[in-house]
Amino acid sequence: MANKKHALALDSRMKLMDTAMQLFIEQGFSSVSVNEICQKSGLTKGAFYYHFSSKDEIYRQLLIPMLEEHIHSNYSPDPNATVGERLYMLAQCVFTVSQKMGRDFMGQDFIRLISCRSSNIYEENRLYTQVLTGIIKDGIKTQAFRHELDVNNHIMLFACLMTGFLVRWCSANSEDEQRIDWNELLRHEILLLTLK
Repeated sequence: MANKKHALALDSRMKLMDTAMQLFIEQGFSSVSVNEICQKSGLTKGAFYYHFSSKDEIYRQLLIPMLEEHIHSNYSPDPNATVGERLYMLAQCVFTVSQKMGRDFMGQDFIRLISCRSSNIYEENRLYTQVLTGIIKDGIKTQAFRHELDVNNHIMLFACLMTGFLVRWCSANSEDEQRIDWNELLRHEILLLTLK
């Protein structure tokens, strides 16, 4: 009996997450309400609040796993790739997931980060953090960086570059879309960190 209840709870949680993801991508994060997620999923608000404390929480539960899965599936640098090339590939993974989620959805992430003054994306057990830390350690060992910083400060520098880039992308207008090659801009920003 307990296993059946657990399976039903897991099923309703996944249904809510799938529905929320679909609605966030179609309409943008701020345009979707908890009521709409519940109606479209066929579940009650009680079921929603059993699994998630808020719309922000379901958002966090969606974004990090999506990034981790994308890195797992798509980050495979050439063994001879430079530190800069590896950083760029990781940055492209972040940007690709950001594009899938949409500007409105990602913009909400920056608002959330500012309001709660923390980021769980750099937790040590995350694949993203492990890959980034490995690249940075290799870069320090091979003296590939412009600045002599420790691992944590290089992570912070990379985070600042990515945040600035993504905030600019989130706030882009139609004119920007016509004149900016976002991948090329990202490549140049990453090159600012490395010697070559």
